[in-house]
Amino acid sequence: MSVYMGVFNPTPSYDDFRPFFQSYLDCNSKGISDNQELDAFFQKLESLGLSIQRDGGIEIPTSWIQIFDYSTHIPGDNELEIHAQVIDPSKL
Repeated sequence: MSVYMGVFNPTPSYDDFRPFFQSYLDCNSKGISDNQELDAFFQKLESLGLSIQRDGGIEIPTSWIQIFDYSTHIPGDNELEIHAQVIDPSKL
């Protein structure tokens, strides 16, 4: 398995999820011990059922996907990142 990261170029439907992904920094900044908000964030993230697809709609199998959007926390940082753990890099 390999972790890949890169620039995330969202579609207009991302606007519905933007506040959720922006909340990650708030949850993560509260510390590691017994962080129920961070646990709830990852549970909701898992329930979204995110996937990565190649051209032609072929899905790339992943263990997890995370989108980093710090645009409300870091002025001028409007570039979004996507990180994903790819189960089988030969499928890329």
